[in-house]
Amino acid sequence: MIPRRPLVRRVRRISFVVSHLLRLSEERFPDLRAAGSGVGDAATRGVFHIFLDFDIYSTKFLVDSSMRAADPTLTPPELAIMKIVWRLGSVTVRDVYEALRARRRVAYTTVMTVMNILETKGYLEKDTQDRAYRYRPARPERVVVTAMVREFVNRVFDGTRRPLLLHLVQQEQLSDDEREELLRLIREAK
Repeated sequence: MIPRRPLVRRVRRISFVVSHLLRLSEERFPDLRAAGSGVGDAATRGVFHIFLDFDIYSTKFLVDSSMRAADPTLTPPELAIMKIVWRLGSVTVRDVYEALRARRRVAYTTVMTVMNILETKGYLEKDTQDRAYRYRPARPERVVVTAMVREFVNRVFDGTRRPLLLHLVQQEQLSDDEREELLRLIREAK
């Protein structure tokens, strides 16, 4: 979540810019002042508040993460860590770091940060053991994968599964055994 201080600075900056623009327009168009469009009058304050309110309400959804629905899709680093946690069960940051480091270079602090994000998102639960935290999955792998696939189908295929299945079957990379397996799974699902 973005701290509130930059939002306050942004609102102050916007209020300065709007009031400066209004003063410039008064200087360049003095006849508007005669028509009752001064900086302090109600019409000008109304315009100022429209700008200010629009900025506050439009950025609120960017700043306040509690207003958004939880995103079921994990980022690639989050998914890589979750796969390790699902495979090992209960882990420390060091365990995940060592498992990831076997495949590629990664910083310990990066692993720790991503695991804290996963805990905040509700994918991991944290317990204290001795001086280290132990993490375990808060959601089963099947539930998370199902939500990710559903989100993918909704986003890419507008919620329709048929184009996805056609895409899978018509791919040249799909072997005959894989096609038979897919047909078998479809028959079993009935």
